Amino acid sequence: MGVKEDEIKLLIERAQQKIDVASNILKIGYLEDAINRAYYAVFYAALAALLSKNIVTRKHSTTLSLFGYHIVRTGDIEKEYARIYRKLKEMRESADYDICVFFDRAEVEDAINQADKFVCRIKKYLEDKGIKIH
Repeated sequence: MGVKEDEIKLLIERAQQKIDVASNILKIGYLEDAINRAYYAVFYAALAALLSKNIVTRKHSTTLSLFGYHIVRTGDIEKEYARIYRKLKEMRESADYDICVFFDRAEVEDAINQADKFVCRIKKYLEDKGIKIH
């Protein structure tokens, strides 16, 4: 396995860890923190997808834009996944920076489920490209 594939695999492992952490944080009732972790799962998975096309970035808004342009616009991944990414980014920003925003448990559960769906789709995309994730 090459350096790029190693990094892709590590990004996907980190994404999956963030899903697990989000689920555990939700169990103890820290809703905003669970949203943060769910978002980071999506962010790391998007970085992995971009890296598979030799695109490297670390900035959040740039990653979202590049994901839309190079992964969704090309038809590699369905538009639904750009919407999931954008929604979780907005939720994370509200959870982290807006003290007056509150989320209910059902919203957070849905966010975690959407993040998990996103990560699973990126795994499939990478495996279809011949990149072994497991």
